[in-house]
Amino acid sequence: MALIQLFWKSADAIRWRFLVLVFLSAASNTAVMMLISAVGKSGVTLVALRNLILFGLAIAIFVISQRRMLTEVSSRIEAMIHDIRIDLLERAKASEVLQIDEVGRADLYNGLSRATQVISQVTPNLVISMQSVVLLTLASCYIMYLSPLAFGLWFCVIATTIGLHLVRFAKASELLAEVTEEEGKLLSGFSDVFDGFRELKISSAKMADVSGDIKRSALNAQDKKVKFQHLFAKDYTFSTTSFFLMAGLMAFVIPVMTKADTATSTSLTMASLFMLGPVGSIAYSLSLLQQANAAAREITELEGRLAAVPPAEQVFADTGRFGEFQRLEMRGVSFRYEGREGERDFRVGPIDLELHRGEVVFITGGNGSGKTTLVSLLLDLYPPTEGSVCLDGVRIEGALRTAYRDLFSVIFSGGHLFSRIYGLPETSDAEAMELIRLLELESKVSLRNGAFSTTKLSAGQRKRLSLIAAMLERKPVYVFDEWAADQDPYFRSKFYNDIIPRLKSAGSTVIAITHDEKYFGCADRRFDISEGILSEQYDDPKNSLAAE
Repeated sequence: MALIQLFWKSADAIRWRFLVLVFLSAASNTAVMMLISAVGKSGVTLVALRNLILFGLAIAIFVISQRRMLTEVSSRIEAMIHDIRIDLLERAKASEVLQIDEVGRADLYNGLSRATQVISQVTPNLVISMQSVVLLTLASCYIMYLSPLAFGLWFCVIATTIGLHLVRFAKASELLAEVTEEEGKLLSGFSDVFDGFRELKISSAKMADVSGDIKRSALNAQDKKVKFQHLFAKDYTFSTTSFFLMAGLMAFVIPVMTKADTATSTSLTMASLFMLGPVGSIAYSLSLLQQANAAAREITELEGRLAAVPPAEQVFADTGRFGEFQRLEMRGVSFRYEGREGERDFRVGPIDLELHRGEVVFITGGNGSGKTTLVSLLLDLYPPTEGSVCLDGVRIEGALRTAYRDLFSVIFSGGHLFSRIYGLPETSDAEAMELIRLLELESKVSLRNGAFSTTKLSAGQRKRLSLIAAMLERKPVYVFDEWAADQDPYFRSKFYNDIIPRLKSAGSTVIAITHDEKYFGCADRRFDISEGILSEQYDDPKNSLAAE
């Protein structure tokens, strides 16, 4: 079972102590029941006084062991949840872009939030149910001691109840898997609404279709959850009724069949009634167990779909090694998208490209021509199908990939704007404010202790803020994917005539994807890509507006 495997591998040193505490708690609980039963047999005697002392001792053991068990489990479960989340984070960090795209944000969010929450919430109840199982086992031994016939009847009731539970368990697990699938669709639908809110807001038909899909998924999830709860209700009612029947057998049938004395019959009846609480706990926990096991299976599958975590020294090896590079080359680099059924494959390359330190290079091309794929290959975000990327003649592979990627500061088209400037040991607020003034955002935003005062800005202003964050990184290579597309003519001119020359004069290489023909002359070289094939273009500097 996925949940047990997940818990067992994380329990470490406390697993045996935990089992001892479960046993002590259950044993002391059983002892309380036996001592209460014994009082009826002994009357008010020295034996009764001894039993009273033992009763108090059993209560004390129960209180201590129960409290220690629950507090240790709660602490360990939260530590396990923390470890799972960190492990998933580390696996995500070690994964490649294509792998993360394949897994999908919905599944990642689900594993990091909902699935771990389910385990955190239900596991304490499952632990109590585990204690109940031990308690029932010990109580069964007590019943066998009192009457083998009563134990035989008790065993038949237990076997029948468990058998019916197992028959329904597969159906319940199937329903839970369907619920998980529908909730995944639900999460994906909500992501569509909020990520594409502007697009949906201007089209009532689109909004209605998306809302319809979400409502259908919500209704399907509700329907399957209700079916699951109905199945659980039947099981719970059947279990409780079975033990009421068992108590009746002990009270009315066993005395007639065995001619047991009144005290023994009373003890048997009391033991049967005493089991109702644990049985109810176990029956209730079956529903929780299935939910927690489904969540644990999601996490395990997600771990399997993400990359294994490499050693820390390999992740950070050689960082900064290429800081003084002079030549970046792509040698025969190709990449092929495998189209799905009915779709054609898309291929970029082979590409031979040589870039030098301090160059300004523009990349142009139509939509779907391969510009973004080319940049992803250059950044080592996509693995080449063929060919290699080299820096000063050194092929980029293995542990060198981290150091290579660390050369770049990138602003992707539609990229994420972080509220803080990450990755810098120190950020000069004075330097940041100078850049904020350069890009004329001083009335909108400020920087304090590495954090922007706000990121709730227009698309163009957010792009300017991203540019400020990128420039503060002072990287050897800057890559801009359609940065000027969201800017008005004034800031577009400032980008090409002020910002790019500033970066070039600092010795950085600038690679920009652009459609701004009138600024082509601002580049040292321009390459055009069409249907995945790259070719160098030669522009007349006179046509540039760089001098404006």
